Amino acid sequence: MNFLANGETYSFDSIKNDIYYLVDAGSTVTDYIGYTEDYNFDFINDAEALSLKVGDQTYQAVETAENTYSFAEGNYVVAYEPGDMANGEMFTLTTNVPISQFEPVQLTYTLKLTNPKTEPGTYGQYDANGSLGYEGLYTNNSAILYPVDTNGQKGEPEEFQKPTVSYTVEAEPEKPTTDEETPTKPDKKDPEKNKGADTAAQTNIGLMLSLASMAVTGAFILVILNKKRA
Repeated sequence: MNFLANGETYSFDSIKNDIYYLVDAGSTVTDYIGYTEDYNFDFINDAEALSLKVGDQTYQAVETAENTYSFAEGNYVVAYEPGDMANGEMFTLTTNVPISQFEPVQLTYTLKLTNPKTEPGTYGQYDANGSLGYEGLYTNNSAILYPVDTNGQKGEPEEFQKPTVSYTVEAEPEKPTTDEETPTKPDKKDPEKNKGADTAAQTNIGLMLSLASMAVTGAFILVILNKKRA
């Protein structure tokens, strides 16, 4: 550097000021939440469900207004629009600083599937970044980057691929078919005969408790889906 500067004082600050960014302040990403007539995802509108990573640094969301969240002291802002909680539900991520390829920006948010299927089976196929081209169970209907460069010039919009997810509805365990044993009436005159009666009664009670437990376990299924968008 001394040789190239011919002995003159140089500063990396001046070099930094000359860097040209294709994605600079004012660039946005619009993300429409996944919805069709067959399924509907809802955005979890809560600061605790949002985080943003810049390079190796992770920032938690701070709610600054209704449906508006800030990261890194306002460098990045997410504005959520509920729409009708189905078609039209979306958010916009706005960057107020330039984005470098050496410090990529990754927004993490949470979605909930509001109408999961109830019939046993597996629905959808998982594809974290949409590169496999699966159809159905898209976490977003579209996500588009609208870049603004260092000179304030708008670039061509760039559409992200659409990730897909899957979930499984488990079938309730079938109840075993067994003949119920009728407990033998205790014989007060012969204590040895009472042992068999006590054993039969305890077995039936244990079976009933076991079946009740399985029925409760299979009755509640909650589907929460996380997704990441670079």
